Amino acid sequence: LAYLEQQGELAPLVHLPVEPIPWDWIAAVHSYDHVWAVQRLAREGKQRISFDTYLTPAAADVARLGASSAVWATKAVLEGQVANAFSLMRTCGHHALPTRAMGYCIFNNVAVAASYALREHGLQRVMVLDIDAHHGNGTEAIFYGRRDVLFLSTHQQPWFPGTGDWHRYGEEAGAGYNYNVEMPQWSGDASYDRVLRELIAPLAERYRPQLI
Repeated sequence: LAYLEQQGELAPLVHLPVEPIPWDWIAAVHSYDHVWAVQRLAREGKQRISFDTYLTPAAADVARLGASSAVWATKAVLEGQVANAFSLMRTCGHHALPTRAMGYCIFNNVAVAASYALREHGLQRVMVLDIDAHHGNGTEAIFYGRRDVLFLSTHQQPWFPGTGDWHRYGEEAGAGYNYNVEMPQWSGDASYDRVLRELIAPLAERYRPQLI
């Protein structure tokens, strides 16, 4: 934040206030057992909730605030307060599965935000583009059987978490609405530009998302 401030990147931005969202909004994409387990284990001082995801006594509240940030950024866009928004958080949450934490991710922030947009604003088509170097396996799992979310993930393969095969395209109502783009190690700008022009842009034009 200090570096961004020094570079003059923060001053021109609209800074959005964030309030904690209801726990039920998180439970819209995660099981209630997982949501309550996070709160209970953090309160009891447990040091981790999975083999690769640590907890602190404040973990439940902080993870909830991360999901809230994604929701409030989405809300500001959908209500016309801003044209686009960026929620600066760590972790992004995309490894968090419907029933458990994974890969440092406790709650799946983008899934919570997409669910909010569909439920509270009546949207019918949301596109999630995951450009992290790792596959967004949690986001894929949450929306794998749905067509109201088009999920695309570009990720280095092979790498953690070992998922994200190109032939996983969704199931049932969501068949054809899940795209995994396996990128070789050291893929550069030219590779990503080609994926954007030849795959992502045509898919977006065909799907006509109301929110990305």
